[in-house]
Amino acid sequence: MSSSSARSVGSVCKIRLNCSVCESALVDGLFQCSNALSLKSQCRVLLCSNCAEKHTMRFGHPTPRTLAFDPIIADGIFYCPVDGCDQELSASQYNEHVIMCSHGELSCPLCSQPLALNSLCAHLVSGHEFNDVQLSYGHIIESEISKYEGCIFRSTEEAFIFFILDKTLYLIWIGSLSNPPDFKLMMAVANIETGENFGVVRQGAVPRRSDLFQVMSFKRVPANVFKISIMID
Repeated sequence: MSSSSARSVGSVCKIRLNCSVCESALVDGLFQCSNALSLKSQCRVLLCSNCAEKHTMRFGHPTPRTLAFDPIIADGIFYCPVDGCDQELSASQYNEHVIMCSHGELSCPLCSQPLALNSLCAHLVSGHEFNDVQLSYGHIIESEISKYEGCIFRSTEEAFIFFILDKTLYLIWIGSLSNPPDFKLMMAVANIETGENFGVVRQGAVPRRSDLFQVMSFKRVPANVFKISIMID
């Protein structure tokens, strides 16, 4: 009836509690069909909130949250589902960790090669000749960037990846949950040969998320090299 299992480690019971349909961890609550005592297999399962809503729409059965499980979920330890990661997480940490897990996969934004998140920087440096620059917080740092080659500003805990694609300057952040949720960004882009200014960006609260972030658009992108200057707090 359920998609759950448990194992005991010392005096701690670690539970695998997953949606029977999509197999996501039930960190946001456990839902069950009001017709669960019937012989219909589709009604005798544990569901996440999304699958519970779909179940109600499909079968017309109310699918309420089973509140008795809330204390168990709140005190439980969940496992990251990403291959290669054995991180143990609380319910409140689970969703954000899965989104940002360094073992998660993504496609290279330039060549679409599938990669583990923690190997993206090495791929961009070796495969696309990105400049690799040491990050120094609160100080202006510079690098060359063109429509053919991007740059990476990184510390031991995080990396800020800049590249130009289709007249747009993009940023990808990679890091760990130990970093603050937002960062301040000051950035200027100029023609390295003529000094022509292509724009200035001041962002007071940019979220640290492993997503593609559009920083700036250009009317034209000449083949010559830009100078990008950034300061991150």
